[in-house]
Amino acid sequence: MPSAVRSPVGCQCFAAKTRSSAPVVCADCAMSADPRGYQTGSQQAPHAEQTATRGRIGVVTSSLPGWMSSTLAADGAAGAGALPPWIVALSPEATVTGPALVVAVGRDDNSPMKLVPGAVTTPGTVLVVAGASESRTAVLGDLVAADLRRAGIAAVVTDGLIRDSRAVAELGLPVWARGVTPVASRKDGVGSVGGTVVIGGVPVCDGDVVVADADGVVIWPAAQVASYLSAADAKRQADDAKAAAG
Repeated sequence: MPSAVRSPVGCQCFAAKTRSSAPVVCADCAMSADPRGYQTGSQQAPHAEQTATRGRIGVVTSSLPGWMSSTLAADGAAGAGALPPWIVALSPEATVTGPALVVAVGRDDNSPMKLVPGAVTTPGTVLVVAGASESRTAVLGDLVAADLRRAGIAAVVTDGLIRDSRAVAELGLPVWARGVTPVASRKDGVGSVGGTVVIGGVPVCDGDVVVADADGVVIWPAAQVASYLSAADAKRQADDAKAAAG
């Protein structure tokens, strides 16, 4: 992974012309107070004994402009990295872009979630929680969500379920998930924080860039951010030209 990834287009956030009036949570602005990026867990196998070791990984900033959307992110990556449509926006009014911190959980076991706050080094982090695609219990509820918000987590993407969904939304934590449930998870100590996971068939590493909105979630590998952003911008300009030509 490169020591730094920056886009060729500076962050324009709310000042940018967007296709939607939905709020944009831009990790570049959130990260300005701590430009070091991640120094979180080294690669660990999913469902290994629960750990939260600290290892050095590449420094990544998303620097994505305010016009970014999941559709343009998918266009920029030629369709690669899009999560399946059964991972849906529970807060469809939100648009989030930011670097990933990954978590592997076990079926019906959300033990690693209590370790996440100690692994977050950068405000604006997007938590990607994998391994719960067959779970019937929640990977998080309102109490965990409050801890995540205090730690600087901007949003959560998971192949699992959540509970206390109204309270989670009121906390200002956008979630993309398989659905909701009232059932709490076990705490058997299964899972890990940091490294690499596979969610919906898409591999995600710490520091990869997540783009999520009402239409879905797209993952950009950190090493491809600059080239994908250039392609997305070209597609946006082409679309705008067609729209202007009417």
